[in-house]
Formats: sequence, C-alpha cells, structure tokens
Amino acid sequence: MEVLKRALADTPLAGEAWGNATWLLAEKAVRLLLGLAVGAWVARYLGPDQFGALSYALALVALAAIIANAGLDTVVVREIARDPARRDALLGSAFVIKLAGGMVAFACALGAAFALRDPDGALPWLVLPAALALVFQAFDTVDLWFQSQLKARRAVLARNAAFLAAAAFKVALVLLAAPLWAFAWAVLLEAVLAAVALAMAYRLQRERLFDWYTDTARVSLLLREGWQLMLAGFMVAVYMRIDQVMLGAMAGAEAVGVYSAAVFLSEPWYFVAVAIVSSAAPALARWREADADLYERRFIQLFRGLLLVSAAMALAVSLGAGALVRLAFGGTFEAAAPVLAVHAWATLFVALGVGSGQYLVLAGLARVSLQRTLAGAVVNIALNLLWIPKYGALGCAWATLVSYATATFFLFHTPATRHCLLLMLRALWPARA
Repeated sequence: MEVLKRALADTPLAGEAWGNATWLLAEKAVRLLLGLAVGAWVARYLGPDQFGALSYALALVALAAIIANAGLDTVVVREIARDPARRDALLGSAFVIKLAGGMVAFACALGAAFALRDPDGALPWLVLPAALALVFQAFDTVDLWFQSQLKARRAVLARNAAFLAAAAFKVALVLLAAPLWAFAWAVLLEAVLAAVALAMAYRLQRERLFDWYTDTARVSLLLREGWQLMLAGFMVAVYMRIDQVMLGAMAGAEAVGVYSAAVFLSEPWYFVAVAIVSSAAPALARWREADADLYERRFIQLFRGLLLVSAAMALAVSLGAGALVRLAFGGTFEAAAPVLAVHAWATLFVALGVGSGQYLVLAGLARVSLQRTLAGAVVNIALNLLWIPKYGALGCAWATLVSYATATFFLFHTPATRHCLLLMLRALWPARA
C-alpha cells in the first residue's frame, strides 16, 4: 500500500485516488474475513453432501454470470472519463445491455441445471434464485459511475450493507435449521439489497437513474469492445469454476462438497498477490517509462517477493491442512484435508500469474492473457476428464494445480513474452536484482 501511496503522491487526484484504493481494499478485506467465518459455519451445518449441492449450483451460475457482465465495466469507466457529457447515455446503454445479459445468463444457467444429471432433482431449484440474482446485477452500473468519479466509498458502503444483511440472513437460517434451498435464496437477497442500496447511494449524490437513456451508437460501441473482454472473462470463469461443475457431474455432490471446502480455505490467499501487484502497478508504470534497467530489476524483485510470500502461505496451509479443515468445518469434512494440501500450492502459480499479467498489460500484450487462460482451461478440462473418475476430488485438485502452472508459464509465443518468462525464472535465483 505504501508503494501505491508514493506513486500517487504527485498526481492531481492524489488524495481521491488514495482514498478510493483504500476503500476498495477495505471492502475486499471485510468480505474475505466475514465470508470465511459465515461460509464455514454454513458448510459445517449443511455437511459435505448438501454443501456440495449448493456449491455445484453456484458454480453453474458463476459460469453464466460473465454473460450478465458483458465485459463492459472497464470500457464504461474509460468512456465516462473521456466524455463526461455523455455519461447518462453511457450508463443507460450499459444498464440495458447488462439487464439483457442478466436475462440471457439466467436462462442459460437454469437450462444447464435441467440438462445436467441430478438424481435428486434439486439442482434447478438451487440454481433458480441464484441465477435470478444475475438480473439484478444490472444495477452494478451505478458502481461504474462511482468508479469513474473516484468515489468508491458510497458504493462500498452500499454493497457491504447488502453483504452484511445477507450474511446475517445465512446465520439466521443456520440457527433456525433451515432447509438447503433457503441458502440459495440468500444469494438473491444480497443482489436485490445491493441494487436498492446502490440506487439510494446514487440518489444521495443528487443524481437520478431516470436521467439515463439508451443510445444506439453507445450500445454499439460497448458491445463492439465488450465482447472481447466478455470472452476473456468467460475463459477465466471456465478456468476457475469448471472443475466444480465437472466434479459434480462425474462424482456427485459429496465430492463437490469436499473439494469446495478445500477451495474455500485455499482461494482467499489469492487476494494477497492481487493486493501486492495492484499496489505496485502505478510505480512500475513510471519505472517502465523512466529507466528500462530499473524497471526490469523492480519486476524481478516483485516476482521474488510474490514467490516468497506465496510459497510461505502455501507451505503453511499445506502442512496445517488437517487442522484448518477440522477447525473450520469439523470432522465431517476430514476428506478435504489432502485436497487442501494439494490445492494450496496453486497460490504460488496464481501469484506469479498475477505478476506476469501486470507485465503483459504494461507491455501492451494483454491479448496474451486470454491465450494463457485458454491454455490453462484446456489442460484443466482434459486432466479432470482423466483424473476425476480415478481420484475424485483429489484428482480435481491436481488438475487445477497443473493447469494453473501451465497458464502461468505459457509465455513462449514472442520475444516479449519470453522476456517476461526469463524475468520470472531469474527471480528464482537469490542473486541481487
């Protein structure tokens, strides 16, 4: 965080940008800590089989969710910054696209739920409310305006209010011994409350949603640029969630519950790498323009730091997997311990992937990120087909680990990407950078 603060120190928006970043990181921290606590309690209450059924449903919805977003967020924020006078047309056009995308995503998720094998017939009724939440995510368009104005505080407070209410609802469901389907409705509740809270926050800024309008030219612009980002986002979603969907289809809900418990304790550590790289990004951009040699040394230092931090976290989680699983979920999830011991090492490749992704963005090679994700997704699907029938959830964890490593080191296409790979490899040596 100190790197980010220094990098912003001499810009005209220093105070606003620093405050904006602080609020965004604070939101992630709140969601991480409270989400872990409440999620573990819900999983302990439901048990591996029911928790697996819920996780299976949410994984299906997560795959469809990228359609609802339509890859617009970055484009909308950029266009508002470029042409503030057209902001109502941009916001109205983005809202309509997201609303339509949400409806399509809802239909896709529900259709997949009916098509997939489900002996109990409960999957569609778990997917229904969670997928309906995608329609209400059209109101996230309000958040794009807050981002463009560097006023994240109100949006963060609005979303966190909805998140806290949904968390309280889940706790109440556990205390009341509610059935499984009720927990799927908690997802819809959070989406509805977030939509209402964001609309209220926008109104408190003396802005009106009814001033938004649809402009054909803006719709065309957003769709033309957004589809590529949507495709990239879809590949990331496949990369991150296809394992749970395949595991559910091939091994059943209990296997998904065991695997999801391990992922639940492993994936939150990814946030550390994202925070480190995000904080360093402005300074790295400056060094790239000012001094090429210094830029390379700083990137090697960044890779080395990411390696050390992620390896330490992976080792700690892997060695303490059994104790962590018992503490969070109890004895009924004991089978998740060996899965967690393997999956924890994905943190290492995620950290390097985030760091190298930043290098590619600064080098104007963002398209390579899609190629890397595609390579990882193909390997993930292929290995899951081979290993899930033999090894179940543990095979799924190994498939994830190998696919993450594949995507991270998929950097041999061009001289520029090979140079990034070389910097990562140089970070493995303890010599001074």
